[in-house]
Amino acid sequence: MTEQEAVAAATKALPAHKLPGEATAQSAELHWIELKEGDPDQPGPVRDAKAWVVRFALGERALAELAVDDGTGKVVRVERFR
Repeated sequence: MTEQEAVAAATKALPAHKLPGEATAQSAELHWIELKEGDPDQPGPVRDAKAWVVRFALGERALAELAVDDGTGKVVRVERFR
């Protein structure tokens, strides 16, 4: 997956994660991230995944990062920051 493909996948997924569709991607970086499998509210195994972390500006003081799995192109994690 290329950086451009990752940004496109993350941008397309914004509305599904209740984020404004007009948000602008600020950066995209390829990282190894840890993902917990199973129920997010329960303890469980963790796996490493290679993902594009795409950062979006959500107004003046808010950010969101969507992690797009490099192999599948699916959004595997969403984080919001203020």
